[in-house]
Amino acid sequence: MPLDIRIVLSARTIFLVRIIGLLLFAVAFQLPACRDLWGTVYPGWKCAQMTLGATVAPEAYTAWDVLAVISGFINPFAVISLLLSLTNRMGGLKMVLFLATLLCMAATWIFFVRLHITPLVGHFFWIAGALILSFSSAFLLEERFSDEILP
Repeated sequence: MPLDIRIVLSARTIFLVRIIGLLLFAVAFQLPACRDLWGTVYPGWKCAQMTLGATVAPEAYTAWDVLAVISGFINPFAVISLLLSLTNRMGGLKMVLFLATLLCMAATWIFFVRLHITPLVGHFFWIAGALILSFSSAFLLEERFSDEILP
């Protein structure tokens, strides 16, 4: 017997939640996201560029930098979650993406602690947006579909 722990809401409410998540996520790329030990401030888009760029150049990073690369996967996971939220199918994949997003966030924070990086407002917007997008995809269900999916 599968465990389905979804929250049933109106389509309008779910739409508003996802719009808020998408706005937070998108705005985060323009805001200052973090500051390194030397005081250099990086906007969100630069962090995304560095972390996703490192995935194709594995020789360029050390053991701790792997955590930054892992954190870069939050971006595609959030976009995939948003796309999957357009259907009420693939609940298992949505849950896997949600859990993977949480693990990537933990990798981000470990990386920040180890390298003495200070998160700034853009980081918090990014995290909030990604959490809202992945959570809403995995756990929110429109009222009109609740009879079809939930027992």
